[in-house]
Amino acid sequence: MPTRTERGGPFPTTVSAAPNKDFFVHMLVRDIELGDAILDLLDNCVDGIVRSVGESLKKDKPYAKYYAEITLSPKKFEIRDNCGGIPLELAKTKAFHMGRPPEHREDAATVGMYGIGMKRAIFKIGQRCEVMSKNKNDAFEVEITKKWLSEAENWDLPIRRLDPNEVTIDGTTISIDDLKPEVARKFDESKDAFVSDFRTFVSQHYALILQKGFRVKVNGVKVDPVSFELLGAPSVLTKKSGPRLTPYLFQGDIGGVDVTVAVGLYRRLPDEDEVEAEKEERASKDDAGWTIVCNDRIVIYKDKSRLTGWGEAGVPSYHGQFIAITGIVILHSKDLWKLPLTTTKRGIDQSSDTYAIVKDYMREGTKYFTKFTNKWKKFPDEVKKIYKSSELMPLDSIIESIPPSARTVVRATSKGVNSATRYAPDLPQPVAGSLDARVSFVRPKSSISILGEALFDDPDAKPADVGAACFDRVLRDIEDVK
Repeated sequence: MPTRTERGGPFPTTVSAAPNKDFFVHMLVRDIELGDAILDLLDNCVDGIVRSVGESLKKDKPYAKYYAEITLSPKKFEIRDNCGGIPLELAKTKAFHMGRPPEHREDAATVGMYGIGMKRAIFKIGQRCEVMSKNKNDAFEVEITKKWLSEAENWDLPIRRLDPNEVTIDGTTISIDDLKPEVARKFDESKDAFVSDFRTFVSQHYALILQKGFRVKVNGVKVDPVSFELLGAPSVLTKKSGPRLTPYLFQGDIGGVDVTVAVGLYRRLPDEDEVEAEKEERASKDDAGWTIVCNDRIVIYKDKSRLTGWGEAGVPSYHGQFIAITGIVILHSKDLWKLPLTTTKRGIDQSSDTYAIVKDYMREGTKYFTKFTNKWKKFPDEVKKIYKSSELMPLDSIIESIPPSARTVVRATSKGVNSATRYAPDLPQPVAGSLDARVSFVRPKSSISILGEALFDDPDAKPADVGAACFDRVLRDIEDVK
């Protein structure tokens, strides 16, 4: 006889593990900021290009023919591109699926890996959406309505075939209205700085992609990329070049991921006043810190924390005196699951074995320049001479200036380094026994202002100038007495 529950019905043989649409619509979006959600939609544009151009990605400007135009207003959000569109088969099997099926891994260097980006962005922004796309001979439109969002059991979205001859561009347009109130407020440029901040956000996180030719406009304004440059030697290096102000460089294959690590100086070392100002402001307009790139997409920008090796394993914690140090890590793989990406693509999975190895080389490179900074901070006048033989160079030029003959081969290890080369810079050292020495001490700002007024008629005179003038005056008085 069947076992019965206390209420008298038959005992169940299964329990429900069905997904909850409300979770996807309301809870999943809490893990991502609005700007990151919009970047997910830009990522889809770039992934469309990657599928279209294939091996042409190796060219200098593989994205030059492609663009995305983003419109942000209190009434509507729209992103329109010419990046190849969504193939109909992709639309049927995974583009609108809540999470990517495991059998649908791509053999292309895209950045979309979890299958939630487009949907999460739509749910983050508003409650009604139209997705129109054309790919070669197929064109279609999918609509997400407020009614569909409220239907817990309905997971099917209606798709409507369009005449491909009437859609002139191979690309995708996503239009969202009925915006969430908090989103509408952010999109109002007269009341919020979000639109301007988002342009800056794109210029940073899409810097490499924009440099490779991709064009992005936000409310009609073109976004220009930030640059990444390091001080290096303009001539090609050899193992006999002697001391030069050149970056540290590592390139190789770690766990099936192509890795480039470069770190050096992007400006002269700061003087005492700059260090003090940075300490007071804890500012962040400088370009110091580590940037990490996965398949051309910047996921970490100018980080100065333990995430990128500062303050651990012999590397000092970031301080204003290290304001001139910057580094970049470029990771590339057709197998996205080998990249240490988080779901928001604004973080690094620190449990990744690949990243753990990469981080060792990041810390090694950082230490070359923290030691350089500590040694030379006592000789500000002498260090200026070093810069005359160096110039700011883009990463490609840095790599070209350090040929294989100037590098050492890194032995393959069981930990995951398959093949690699490394260049450890021979940095200039201060001359031992210099006749000059630094005098440094701290006094109240009010006292320094009084002396500045008395010596220079300027209460805001630099503390270093005030200190030097006081020293010189006292020394003259002593010499006059003698």
